[in-house]
Amino acid sequence: MEELRRPQPTATGVRRIGWLARAAAGLALLVALPVESSALPLSRGDRVRLDVLDGDEQFTGTYQIDLNGSLPIPHLRPIQLEGLEPHEAEAAIERALVDQGFVQPAYADVGLEVQLWAPVDVFVKGQVFDPGRVTINAIDPEQQFSDVPQRSGDSAPGRFLTTAIRNAGGVRPDADLTAVELIRSGRRSLHDVSGVFSGEPFRDVPLLAGDQVIVPVSANPNPDIMRTSQISPPGVKVYLSNLTEPTQSNALSGSKEATGFSYGSRLVQAITSAACVGGSNVNKDRFVVHGRANRATGEVYWMRRPIEDVLKGTTAANGETNNPLLMNNDVVACYDSRFISLREVGRAVSLILSPVNLMRGSFFWPRFQQ
Repeated sequence: MEELRRPQPTATGVRRIGWLARAAAGLALLVALPVESSALPLSRGDRVRLDVLDGDEQFTGTYQIDLNGSLPIPHLRPIQLEGLEPHEAEAAIERALVDQGFVQPAYADVGLEVQLWAPVDVFVKGQVFDPGRVTINAIDPEQQFSDVPQRSGDSAPGRFLTTAIRNAGGVRPDADLTAVELIRSGRRSLHDVSGVFSGEPFRDVPLLAGDQVIVPVSANPNPDIMRTSQISPPGVKVYLSNLTEPTQSNALSGSKEATGFSYGSRLVQAITSAACVGGSNVNKDRFVVHGRANRATGEVYWMRRPIEDVLKGTTAANGETNNPLLMNNDVVACYDSRFISLREVGRAVSLILSPVNLMRGSFFWPRFQQ
């Protein structure tokens, strides 16, 4: 009688079993990982439609979350809803109805639908161009006070962290986007929003009224964020001047207001826009004076740079580049070379010593003295 033997697994079978085991372990890990909710939390000013589904009509209606973050429902004590997602708000209202004896636990069934996501005010400081209180998710006042509800499923894409940073003027070149701080009701949390520039996925945190956002400073300016983006300034305005001689009125100056440039533009774009580049070879020694005000002290710093050095992008003696990034309200003035300046002096002298002007002065000057 032959002995029965258990079949031994082949190499292919071992590999298949190992793959299945790894797949099962990976699936178990995904199930175990907490998943962050993407629902928008309620904030003061939001308008909601409440339906109590036990047949009692006294609680069904449209309500607005008050300045304390509570929902005032007739016959009920105010229910704190700010910071809760809609499904969490439904559960909180159901508990209040049961605890205060209006509904039996078996019949507690509440439906809540957001009809209007309100604008909220938050506070932003740190490395942004216009720190202070900003409004996000701004809407038309007629829509805010209208009785016509939004469509079910409408969202509020403007009530997020990146919107607050953008509305505060955008990030400065020395901003550290890997550790943006959010302070809410005394609790602090850090958030990495560098994916705006790198393209890596990140969670854009929804904000509530009264939140504070702090954009920290980086040890060194980051050239990668000196360009247009979702959280960059929309542009900068620069005052340009390129005159061989002063004008006698603003109307003749050629430019009545600042020139707009996209954020990330540099000094070479400004001098090119002001027609400081090119022309006769005798004017190749032109130079540019670049002025920038310190936003804290108001003091204006001036830097003189040869036009050729700006075009080449060389480094100045102080270690700074000769082709710096343009900032809002910078002043750029181009000056002619020494040869052109001497030529203009010669023209002025010849005009004064012109025989016609000399005769005009001798005949008519005494008349004006009378």
